[in-house]
Amino acid sequence: MSKLTEYLLDLAANPDRCARFKADPASEPGYTELSDTEKAAIASRDPQRISDAIAAVDPESVVLFHWLSAIFGEAKL
Repeated sequence: MSKLTEYLLDLAANPDRCARFKADPASEPGYTELSDTEKAAIASRDPQRISDAIAAVDPESVVLFHWLSAIFGEAKL
């Protein structure tokens, strides 16, 4: 599983962290470990761009990302 996938799953599972992330992404643990491409994908809040960033390093995780998007909708970070 990619770092980006793990990071997004952690945010999704923790509403407090998600709220802090929305206020200041760089303050959240793990954010600095993401690549510039991954950070840009998250900042775009574009599900396709996030999916592409995940696929670039871990194509199998894209299935998980799309499955979660289908269940929870395309929630904006």
